[in-house]
Order: sequence, then structure tokens, then C-alpha cells
Amino acid sequence: MFLLKTLLFAYVFAIFPITEADAAIKEFKIGEDRFTIDVPKDWQSPLDFYGFPVSLIGPDTAEGRRTVIGITPAGASDDEKVFDQGDKDIKAYIAGREAWLEQFDGKSISYDSYQKTKWEGIEEAHTLGYHYSLPTGKFYERSIFILCNGRRLYHVKSLVPTDQEKTDNKIVDETLKTLKCTKTVAQKSREKKQ
Repeated sequence: MFLLKTLLFAYVFAIFPITEADAAIKEFKIGEDRFTIDVPKDWQSPLDFYGFPVSLIGPDTAEGRRTVIGITPAGASDDEKVFDQGDKDIKAYIAGREAWLEQFDGKSISYDSYQKTKWEGIEEAHTLGYHYSLPTGKFYERSIFILCNGRRLYHVKSLVPTDQEKTDNKIVDETLKTLKCTKTVAQKSREKKQ
């Protein structure tokens, strides 16, 4: 299923017509999880798009390729660590990407170095990315694992057609930095008991 979602993610073209410009902070609920994010103007935010609970989809282009951000809760508990195995996790990521590319006649071009960062409201963000080519074009894909409220893990995947990188990578970065995790009723209740 993950393979199918990734393939469909890579082939997002002009599926949804743009009807309204979004330029406001939106709240999303996925089960017990809640977060807000500022959806860029002229982007759409469909739910359950090809298996991604929340997606942000950029405007259509002349080539019919759109930048996409997919957000999926991965559900970490308080005692789980993200990328606690260091190089082993990074090698597993690269091996997984290479196996996926092989199935679709793709080729990796370059891999980014692993980065661990944080920004306002996000305690940890673990980022891996790579450039690759498929018979349909060249793309830049990033996987960002975000730890929210010390216990909730989100997998954020962005896919940018290479010819849109100069503009869209900046938009993706600015958008992700607006992501704020909100505490659920259950989390607030647990904190009161402590």
C-alpha cells in the first residue's frame, strides 16, 4: 500500500480544478490528532487524497505537474525515538528509495544529508530527501518526520517537480514552518493529572 501511495503521489497532475484561493490558517483533525497549517494562496487541501489523510496541492502548471505536500500521522509514543539508530535508519531510507525507483525505471540523482532541526512549535524535525528521475520527469522528494507535543509523530512528504524547485521549495519550507500541533482533549487531561 505504501508503494502504491508513493507512486500515485509522484504522478499528481491536474486532478482537482482550482476553484477558490486558500490563504488562511486551517485546522485539520486526523483521529485524535489536531494541527494547524497556513495553506498557501491558490493551493488546495483535500482530505484523504490517494491515501494521505491531509494533502496540500499547489496550483496547476503548463506542464500539468503540481507540487504536493502529504501529511500522515505515524503515531509515536513518549518513549519512542525518531532516527535513534542514526546511519542504520538513513541507509534503510536510501535502500527503500532505490528499490522503489528500480520498480518504475527510475534513477536517483542525489541524496540530501540527514538533518535534525526544530522550529517554533516543533520540537524535532528529521529530514531526508533526494532528487530522482522517472520516465515522466525529474522530481525532488523530501520526507520529514516531525515530533509534536513530545509524543506525536507525523510523516510529511513533499514532492516538487524539478522545474519548479526554485519557487516551490521555498513555499514548501515556509508552509511547513507554519505547522503547529495542538493538544487534544486527552493530552490536556493527562497533563492536568500530572
